[in-house]
Amino acid sequence: QTVYLWGEMDLSMKEVRLLEFLPEVSLAEHAILREGAMLFAPQAGIRVVGSPAGTEFFELTLPRYDQQRDRTTSRWGLAVQTPQGDWQLLSFWKYATDLSAAASEKLPLHKPRGIKGLGGVVAQYPLEELLELGIEQITVNVVLTSLLDNQPHPGWFPFQHAGRTWFVNPGPLARYDQLLKFADEHDIVVSAILLVSFGDSSFAKLIIHPEADRAGHFAMPNLTDSEGVAAYEAVLQFLAQRYCREDREYGRIANWIVHNEVDFGWEWTNMGRQPQMVFMDHYLRSLRMVHNVTRRFDPHSRVFISLTHHWNTPAHENWQSYCSREILERLIASSRIEGDFAWGVAYHPYPQNLRNPAAWNDHQVNETFETPKITPKNIAVLDRWMKQPQMLTSDGRIRGLLLSEQGFNTPDYSAESQQMQAAGFVYMWRQMRGLSSIEAFHNHRWIDSPHEGGLLLGLRTVPEAGKPFGTKKQSWEVYQALGTPRENEATRFADSILPAGPPQ
Repeated sequence: QTVYLWGEMDLSMKEVRLLEFLPEVSLAEHAILREGAMLFAPQAGIRVVGSPAGTEFFELTLPRYDQQRDRTTSRWGLAVQTPQGDWQLLSFWKYATDLSAAASEKLPLHKPRGIKGLGGVVAQYPLEELLELGIEQITVNVVLTSLLDNQPHPGWFPFQHAGRTWFVNPGPLARYDQLLKFADEHDIVVSAILLVSFGDSSFAKLIIHPEADRAGHFAMPNLTDSEGVAAYEAVLQFLAQRYCREDREYGRIANWIVHNEVDFGWEWTNMGRQPQMVFMDHYLRSLRMVHNVTRRFDPHSRVFISLTHHWNTPAHENWQSYCSREILERLIASSRIEGDFAWGVAYHPYPQNLRNPAAWNDHQVNETFETPKITPKNIAVLDRWMKQPQMLTSDGRIRGLLLSEQGFNTPDYSAESQQMQAAGFVYMWRQMRGLSSIEAFHNHRWIDSPHEGGLLLGLRTVPEAGKPFGTKKQSWEVYQALGTPRENEATRFADSILPAGPPQ
């Protein structure tokens, strides 16, 4: 129930203060650079908590709760006040680096049985089929704006957090409970994808970034003010409290994928047209908040940055997309200077052309870290990247790598198209052999959607009258066999389609 802070400083420094920075304080929005110094004007989100001046080494213990606000999401830094009254930072601010004592639940690490996964699973699908397919991991889209409101509604139940009452929507919650409980009962690891959809409810108005443009599918959460932070923290607290329980009454979420394809922010995590630094300042605070809130319950929870296959493609001139590698390097730097935390990469290595399953013919790739794209053809590049010294955790471990969304298209439902899709799975499976950093391969999707721009990436066809879940494609049988004693027999057909020799 305490926050323990320690550090060292130059004894010649006078009038030094230890500051607490609340989550809504932003480098991009509030910092002032003046003659090489980082300054912040006094504001409600910056608070003096100590005066360590006069000692080379200092220690300070504070209550974990400031009234009803949990300080596990705060940052801390040393500063002096200028004659003009601004705070001049003398250190990088730091997040909590050890939250092990904060976890209220004694949950063990949930290790997957294997890498075979399925993406975007919903409770309305025939869940028993996950067992037939041998699925070991799933991703679940969790739409935050549909779960809570700050106004009561008939049938919604109250949830108390930080001295405020929020109201929970039982409809989507029941579906998440059903799905996550099924997964937990069958030892299937769940990675939740946290999404902020557009809407007009009072809660949506709080949680959606004020500059988000509805041209995007989803929005960045609002961390620009205390009300937005309170709404975001409340829904995260509710999810973690419910799905990180020691008794697993409602199932478990082990991994938290924070938003979708943030390198293509305009389309998938919209906060308007923003320079990369501004976008990443906001995204990193969102990533940290998810990590630190979920660690209040689960000592093993991890967060993941979601990226497309456009690895080293230059940023869009109008800030509609960013270079994946550059924003990943920004995350590496934040982890190094602001305090390490349990983050990983949720990558989407589709073929270079999502409509063409023949990834072995991709030509916009190479085997270097400068490759424009990372696709199934050069997936080994990502494995090597994850093992670089700068990518390792502070104690030298390889970070988590989820291939959390990718798939192979069937241009139509002809036998030839289905065979090419199935060959794509075989190719990817062979390409991943020996790549020890890969924890999961989540195929997108289970059932074809008529609303995905003509892409038919599923293991089943589009639903139709009398067939609410479509019909099985050839890839269903092949995917079922991967990783089993039947794999060699079931994949032999691909030998005449795929390039000969070792993975390439």
